[in-house]
Amino acid sequence: MSKFEDEDGKPSTIVWWRPMKPTREEASLAETLVFWDISKFPVPSTFDAGRVGPTIKRFLELDGYCGNLTINAVGILTDVPPCILQALSSTGINLYHSPHGTSDIRLLISQWISKNLPPANILGICDPRGFPPPLTGFNLFRPFSYFSPEEDALLWGSSLRTVSMTTGEDMFSETNDSASWFCLTCKQLGGQGHESFSKHLSGRKHSQGSFSKKKST
Repeated sequence: MSKFEDEDGKPSTIVWWRPMKPTREEASLAETLVFWDISKFPVPSTFDAGRVGPTIKRFLELDGYCGNLTINAVGILTDVPPCILQALSSTGINLYHSPHGTSDIRLLISQWISKNLPPANILGICDPRGFPPPLTGFNLFRPFSYFSPEEDALLWGSSLRTVSMTTGEDMFSETNDSASWFCLTCKQLGGQGHESFSKHLSGRKHSQGSFSKKKST
């Protein structure tokens, strides 16, 4: 019986988000990259941000994706509460401060594909326009079919809560806050850890970069 069906064989009344199952063993064992638009798909107000990464990992494992996993949160991170950013970073999620959202995600995915060999899986928790044209050997997918930004954001929140209930508490442990961060406003300047990232966002170099961006648009 599928994990996503009731005992009578009918679809579950719980809303699940499901990627395409790997068609070959190499896909299930390949590296998986997640590009998450945190501006359009924010952490729900009643959900512990420290559970997002482990929940995404658990969901992928349930569907057969068992390779190395890298999660990247992309968005206007100055609009995200620092406590959420710290929780994400402390559980290994990379932070990308991105002024252009969907177009930046498309660029990041394209850059990663150009520098890496297949096979690889790329999960985009984002607007479908964030995907570049598919290439052989790269499995690009979204967690749900596209309905509307509003409906997808609601589906994202309900999915997090549902899948987190199947995740063992031992998966919700913090790392050494060594996740990377990148500032696309400042020509992809980067570093490690939330404290370093917070200092950058409040620093003069970032302020000057943001002002230059606004002036040029």
